[in-house]
Amino acid sequence: PGAQDGLIYQPANADGLYRGPINLRDAMAIGLLPPATQVANARNAGINGILRRTANTLGVNSLTEGVYNLSLLERGGLVSVLDMTYVYSVFASMGDYNGVIVPPDGPGLRNHDPVAVRQIEDANGNLLWAYDEDTIAFSRASGFLQPQVAYITNDILSDTIARESALGQGNVLETDRPTGVVNGMTSDGVDNWTIGYTPQMVVGVRLGRSGSGGMTLSGFAEEGAAVVWRALLEYAHIRDGLPVQDWERPNDIVDVAVCERSGMGATQVCPRYTEVFLAGMEQLLETDDRWQIVQINAQTRQRATPNTDPALVADELYFIPPPEAEEWWRANGF
Repeated sequence: PGAQDGLIYQPANADGLYRGPINLRDAMAIGLLPPATQVANARNAGINGILRRTANTLGVNSLTEGVYNLSLLERGGLVSVLDMTYVYSVFASMGDYNGVIVPPDGPGLRNHDPVAVRQIEDANGNLLWAYDEDTIAFSRASGFLQPQVAYITNDILSDTIARESALGQGNVLETDRPTGVVNGMTSDGVDNWTIGYTPQMVVGVRLGRSGSGGMTLSGFAEEGAAVVWRALLEYAHIRDGLPVQDWERPNDIVDVAVCERSGMGATQVCPRYTEVFLAGMEQLLETDDRWQIVQINAQTRQRATPNTDPALVADELYFIPPPEAEEWWRANGF
């Protein structure tokens, strides 16, 4: 449903392409809008519940005006770079808050702030003020996000192979170390964001225009904020001598074979890949029924009938799309 009665909200991908049925890992790694909208719409309490229970808790202090609709995911909501980067620091630290303890700006909002100013100097380089941990305590607090949820999210957002399906090999979001990253542009083209992180550091970049009109970037905006982000991330890790590091895997994360595209429980016939699950959740997987062996007439490529010459009958594997994708599936010759 749209923002007003009688209207329908139809989000589109940044590159204008519709990809048909896709699993959530690929959708998240690429940054596709319709799947994100579908998940937000299906969740109990919708986008506002997500904000209250998750986004505000993890650090977004700037989305508290009241009721939002799904178009927030496309147009943006006037959030600050500091807020958004702080949110991803919680994922980077596997669920912990890091920063200075502060009174929350409101109910349900974070009670930590990053140390935004580390020192102040005058024009001659004389130190006027410096952050001192003995005076302003730096704190780490746990339990704001399950480490298992953070690990799975990090595993998806750092999946370079999944991202290559849209951006190609050697794209600007790839680095020489495990790096979770989100990148995109608001629908009006005015705001271009890239936020990415390793276990040691988070870098957030926003490019925009002060004048009217959007930026003339490609759909996924690889030539915008992403270029600045990657340069900063690589420079900072080299400057600080930070080693290549991955996130420590919690004990209750398990590997499970699932079917390509559908993400359902693997069968003997489907092409498969290995997915990570919180232990126990894999038991909720339904066995795949989308990949099916179909008997066809090898000469006509149509479904075999009782009258087909047995010598021409061949078994072939097909993916059967869900009903909402059938029209697109047929139109594209699948």
